[in-house]
Amino acid sequence: MENIHTFIEQALASDASRGMTRHLNAFSGKQGAKQILNGKEIIMLSSNNYLSLADNEVIQNSAIEAVQKYGIGSCASRTISGTLTLHEECEETISNFKGSEASLLFSCGYMANVGVLTTVASKGDLILSDELNHASIIDGCRLSKAETRVFIHKDINDIKSKLIDRENFRNVFLITDGVFSMDGDIAPLKDYVTLSKQFNFSIIVDDAHGVGVIGAKGRGTPYHFGVEKEIDITIGTLGKAIGCYGAYISCSKNIRQFIVNRARPFIFTTSLPPFVVASVTASFKYIETHGADLITELNEKTEFYRNGILELNIFTFGSETNIIPLHTGSIERTMAISSDLRNLGIFAHGIRPPAVPENQGRIRTTIIRSHSYEQLNFALKSIKKTFA
Repeated sequence: MENIHTFIEQALASDASRGMTRHLNAFSGKQGAKQILNGKEIIMLSSNNYLSLADNEVIQNSAIEAVQKYGIGSCASRTISGTLTLHEECEETISNFKGSEASLLFSCGYMANVGVLTTVASKGDLILSDELNHASIIDGCRLSKAETRVFIHKDINDIKSKLIDRENFRNVFLITDGVFSMDGDIAPLKDYVTLSKQFNFSIIVDDAHGVGVIGAKGRGTPYHFGVEKEIDITIGTLGKAIGCYGAYISCSKNIRQFIVNRARPFIFTTSLPPFVVASVTASFKYIETHGADLITELNEKTEFYRNGILELNIFTFGSETNIIPLHTGSIERTMAISSDLRNLGIFAHGIRPPAVPENQGRIRTTIIRSHSYEQLNFALKSIKKTFA
């Protein structure tokens, strides 16, 4: 009779035989363009620290001051005693940045997506979800008990075909990534808004990889298309371009109140600690002041790198942003190229199923603002050598 230990041993052996074993890489030093891995300096080409704010001195000092004033932890959920004036100030700052009526902090992006979807959608509702949406969206759809219909990536006609019986559902939601994390392309939000008026559905955007990077002053994908007032709920993480940790939603005051009262991932978890919240507030204020220059520099370096990749004739999955995936295909080739790049001094993570479809493995490279042109040139030369 099989027990848990036997089952796990066999499962791990199966993963290993298919090249699916995952290992944790322990880096040391600050989150910059160069980091230390196994005692050696390596160029980081797989970081989400897009604006290079994770080691910004102004933001760091705000965290230090918060520790000195408030201590380390918040020590309770938001609905008990875990709401500090810092949380309210942070949410107001985010609302001002996003131009929304209200905002609400979550402990992480995964919990924000699951919390929103399982609260606003339920049995009798319909969710339309892009086939390339993040795993947290997929899990949120499943847990909501609403009927979920997955549509072909960014395909308006396929969405229409899945709305043919719209009248049979109470509420309908379309949820999509703003910027798709594995392809680097952007959801056509303007088209979705036009469609929503025809079929009467609400739009939820997970803008984890858009906020801070695209749109006026980095305000995100809805601003990129000028439809920010038409999006019902925007979800974003704080550990990417913002350089901190946690997540938020921006929405109407009524939706916020509904989430506060009913979202289990919000109600039943300890709130973000003071030093994190203070750093998030400082980061948004820093972007408000310096965002245009930060994004210009990021975009210039992204285009330099993108042009170099295009000269190598490597397929990049229609990338439109600083997320530039390099097609590799099989699991074996993906991991071999990732390993070869590491040996050359470049950390560029290989992405395999189930994160991407079968035979669509890729090296997911990301440009961050603090990359130097010398580093990017070295990366391009290394990629040319490993892809040959």
